[in-house]
Amino acid sequence: MVTWKEATDYAVWLTSKTGHQYRLPTEAEWERAFQPGANAPDPASRDREWTCSEYRQTYGGQEQRCADRLPEAVAIRGHTWRAGADPLSDDLEFRVVRLP
Repeated sequence: MVTWKEATDYAVWLTSKTGHQYRLPTEAEWERAFQPGANAPDPASRDREWTCSEYRQTYGGQEQRCADRLPEAVAIRGHTWRAGADPLSDDLEFRVVRLP
């Protein structure tokens, strides 16, 4: 369980160690990866995961990109829900995306 900054710092560290570029997934990427039929986690899971996208109550394009600064609220995702979280919260999990 980490803060948004710790998760993004890990992606930077992993990039420097491997030579491959890593980052947190955008909210849109997270959603596509967990569509029915994808290799998704247990639907009963209550996991809460960071994305790199700024949270807004309605979609307006921000879900397609990573925030370029520390946002007031970061989009977090679970199996069938979305919400916003304070980026200083330290009780969320994360996964990274390896860029081609």
